[in-house]
Amino acid sequence: MWEQGCTQYVQNASQGIGCGFAPTYAQSNFSRSNAQTNYVRRIRRFYNATIGGFLASGYQYTSRLCVPALGIEHCKLIGLYSAQNIYIDDYMYN
Repeated sequence: MWEQGCTQYVQNASQGIGCGFAPTYAQSNFSRSNAQTNYVRRIRRFYNATIGGFLASGYQYTSRLCVPALGIEHCKLIGLYSAQNIYIDDYMYN
């Protein structure tokens, strides 16, 4: 996920620009302020992780994903990564 206010530092840029602009065109929708709920909890910060062809940093969260089936709610913890900064766009180099 790309966090609202995400910044990209690609193409040797000394100053960051929003992730929604070229070359990444990432749709930044995840809001950290809405993340501290019973279903989403922030775990830790991550640095220099490759996420879908991008080198990024941000926060790792866990979320409770619940699906009702036959009147019983089945839940599982899943990991989420929300990128705040993009440093390299590997798709530019193919």
